[in-house]
Amino acid sequence: MSDFPPPPPPDPVPPTTPSGYPPPTSPAPPPPPVDAPPSYLPPPPSAPSYPPPPGYGYQQGYGYAGSAAPRNNSLAIASLVCGIVGVLIFAIILGPLAVVFGLVAISQINKSNGTQKGKGMAIAGVVLGPIAVILWLVVLNSLIDSGAI
Repeated sequence: MSDFPPPPPPDPVPPTTPSGYPPPTSPAPPPPPVDAPPSYLPPPPSAPSYPPPPGYGYQQGYGYAGSAAPRNNSLAIASLVCGIVGVLIFAIILGPLAVVFGLVAISQINKSNGTQKGKGMAIAGVVLGPIAVILWLVVLNSLIDSGAI
């Protein structure tokens, strides 16, 4: 025999439910009566409401319905692009295109009664177009004189 005392008996196992958890120790609270009003607290008082500062949101009385900001004329943009690219890469065809697009764009802008803008771009294209042609002729002349062509 041993000198140690016998182990204590095991704790009794509480009964379990089919899910494996022990049953609740207290019964569930009873459901509220059907005719009782719902219990809730009134909403907290809200902060005072202030009107938005001026300049935000829609303001009546300004402008008229259907007004839109003037848009850039597409030919004015094309004229400016043709003029810049024609000067940069010495393209002979882009210079005359810049002039034609620019002149047509100026005419359309003048007839649009303020609904189109871009006159400055069109004028820049009209100016850069001849510069591109002159630069092309200078480069061609220098290539001919050097014997490269």
